[in-house]
Amino acid sequence: MNSKMLNPSILAIGFAGKSYSEDFSQPSRIQLSCKADYVNAEKKVLECANYLISNPFDRNNLNWESAETFLLLWINGTSDFKFKINKTVCNIIQSNMALISIYFAYAAKFLLENRDKSTSEKDICDNVLPLLLDYCKNLRN
Repeated sequence: MNSKMLNPSILAIGFAGKSYSEDFSQPSRIQLSCKADYVNAEKKVLECANYLISNPFDRNNLNWESAETFLLLWINGTSDFKFKINKTVCNIIQSNMALISIYFAYAAKFLLENRDKSTSEKDICDNVLPLLLDYCKNLRN
């Protein structure tokens, strides 16, 4: 009986720890003013991208908005990677503009985790598009 009482408290502590680790209020304090800043921010960008693609779109979730804002600021300023949206992606996201952030999250994740692979627009699209479609198919999202 005592072990049953212990399990919910352990779960509560586990969930509390998870919510603290997903606090994306700090990226807004990261300075992005020179090339070194963008390189140093790559780990946080990957965290933001993973958070966005792992959670449903929610404008009322401050973590979601903070992660999205930081990711888009980094994408806009980094000189190490090129982010473009081709016609195929435009056709998919035209019905839901919120998917732009999800597409860029997958693209950033792909580029950061596959530096040795080709980074042509076609290769990025070929690797990211199936993931974006899977995100869209998930009813939770």
